[in-house]
Amino acid sequence: GFSAAITFVRRQLEYFEATQKDADARRKKGGVSGNVKAGSLGFRCIHCKHLPVKKRAPSADAFPNQVGLIYQSVRNFQRHHLLKCRAIPQCLIDQHQAMPR
Repeated sequence: GFSAAITFVRRQLEYFEATQKDADARRKKGGVSGNVKAGSLGFRCIHCKHLPVKKRAPSADAFPNQVGLIYQSVRNFQRHHLLKCRAIPQCLIDQHQAMPR
């Protein structure tokens, strides 16, 4: 199974279907992430999803285009978003930091 830390991280995410607005926002970022189309399956932070894209910490959402990339995308969320997201309650940050790695 998954470690307690990864299980915790996964609980901070939700899966969603990209809208045209999501796809347009990703296209403005450029790079590989600009290939998202309306209808693409992705996941995002449940805490900052309501904020404008520019107000979110890095890696707030991801659209892995292969099943094998889902785990890596979740790890990227853990490394690059979780401790930088201002919308995540401090009690959850504290809980995550107290977990054994």
